[in-house]
Amino acid sequence: MPVVVLSGYEAVKEGLINHSEDFANRPVTPFEEIIVKERGIVPSNGHTWKQQRKFAIVALRKLGLGKKGVEHQIEEEAHQLLQAFANAKGM
Repeated sequence: MPVVVLSGYEAVKEGLINHSEDFANRPVTPFEEIIVKERGIVPSNGHTWKQQRKFAIVALRKLGLGKKGVEHQIEEEAHQLLQAFANAKGM
């Protein structure tokens, strides 16, 4: 099976950004054929991969991915959880 290896930041950037369609397909391994059967984002290729990736990004953004407000809320919840553990340990 022919393989292309990109080495270095500039080469990888060039391949993934300017020639993304040329590098879109990945070979299917026997493991993938048995276990995942081309379901999900990782084993899919081409148009299916693009659709699933777009859906995943939209869903994650709706959940707060990349928003500072959510990060603060998570930190606050973690702090409260640590406080609860500390209080329970003292009992």
